[in-house]
Amino acid sequence: MRFPYINCNRQPVTPKPCLICLLYLLFVSLANKGRIIVIGFIESYQKEGALAPKNEGSWAGIVLQKSASIRGFLLFHFADLWKRSLTNLTQLLMGGQLKVAYDQGKHDPKGPFTGLEAVYDAVDYLYSKKSEGKIVVELNPEDKPKL
Repeated sequence: MRFPYINCNRQPVTPKPCLICLLYLLFVSLANKGRIIVIGFIESYQKEGALAPKNEGSWAGIVLQKSASIRGFLLFHFADLWKRSLTNLTQLLMGGQLKVAYDQGKHDPKGPFTGLEAVYDAVDYLYSKKSEGKIVVELNPEDKPKL
């Protein structure tokens, strides 16, 4: 079965499309900031164990059974909130309620990362999953932070 924008080679035994194709169509059709809410799973109500929907290959049943959610976030969709949020974060930081965690390579033999040439080492350190907080490469150690 073929769907627009999908190259699905699955040949279904029934007229139902494959789950991956349905999810793809579902997600590409969803508007910015759109929502998909699964409230009930009525097709399982008449079955044994109706209070716990069975995993029968239905994405809605799986989501409902696990009380799961999927949430995407693209910062630019919330640009109207930037100024207020930055003001709030600054107040929390200055009031000591927000702690900043950064890592200049304290768990890496090549750390601390200093100078533009250390960016490659910092990226390798990122991939090592040993960092704590944001990884910082100090480009010019003579410049002191202004905060």
